[in-house]
Amino acid sequence: MLLRVPLHRFLCAALAACLMAPLLAWAQPSSADEAPADCASRYPALVAMPDSPVRDRGFLWRISKGGHTSYLYGTMHIGKPEWARPGPQTQAALDASQQLALEMDAVPATVQALMAGLARQPNQVLAPSLEVRLRQAMAQACLPPAVSDMFAPEMQVATLAIGMLRADGYSGDWGADVQLAATAHARAMPVVGLETPQDQVRLLLAANAEERNEGVQEQLDDMASGKVRRITLRMVRMWDESDHATLQGYKAWCECLPKNDRERRAMKALLDDRNLGMAQAIDRLHAQGKAVFAAVGSLHMVGPTGIPAWMARHGYRVQRVVFGPAGKI
Repeated sequence: MLLRVPLHRFLCAALAACLMAPLLAWAQPSSADEAPADCASRYPALVAMPDSPVRDRGFLWRISKGGHTSYLYGTMHIGKPEWARPGPQTQAALDASQQLALEMDAVPATVQALMAGLARQPNQVLAPSLEVRLRQAMAQACLPPAVSDMFAPEMQVATLAIGMLRADGYSGDWGADVQLAATAHARAMPVVGLETPQDQVRLLLAANAEERNEGVQEQLDDMASGKVRRITLRMVRMWDESDHATLQGYKAWCECLPKNDRERRAMKALLDDRNLGMAQAIDRLHAQGKAVFAAVGSLHMVGPTGIPAWMARHGYRVQRVVFGPAGKI
């Protein structure tokens, strides 16, 4: 599914998709001989900064129905160490909830093992020239050879796109979803996955060899031109600043509008169809009478097909929480 949409379009949607946290965990600097000598300086280790100021980021909604309240939280799947701790209003909403719902809970070892198995696609090969180009790009980005050896090309190039952002100080390890899952598990808070590992992997795989080769080439071109980095950094800045107006108007700047029927179908499957499935799953959890903190990619919260709009159409009172200095919700 990934390769039916050019990568810069995919990132506008798939930084709204989970992007496989176990796969992103491979995006660490490599010690391999073919890696550049300056890897350590270009891709330094990203460590927690416990004394950094804490403020709210992202997008939060309060949803009420049936006499109790749940929360929707629009996340970003990459982040910085200083973003690890939720801001006061986000934390208050989490504390008021009884279960955490994520696109996918990637913390359990069983899920990570399943994802790793699904990511192995030995029969999905590239044209030789593209294989060389992709391996060179992976080495230049200081990514470990295991990524090339073990994962399908579609997953390699997705890992490369995110791994390169380590030079800007971002990592999937510090994404909001990963940090929320770790916090919930540490406090024995129930964590529910709204999608399955199979759902996530299906988004990444091409339908055939022709799509795979065309997609990888276009994706590598978009990364080499700087397009992917430019758009992704704008998205990250939007999330960091909780810029709701920019989120709502993403089609004006994301360069992700489909150009033909095939791309329209792919974008529908990547966003609209998944929005519906996740909204219905959140509705079922809320109907059980317990407060849910549902954290999914921010672009799933946009427009008439977004999750907040679905909730409003189905009897929920939906209120966006505007972040400020107070910690109350």
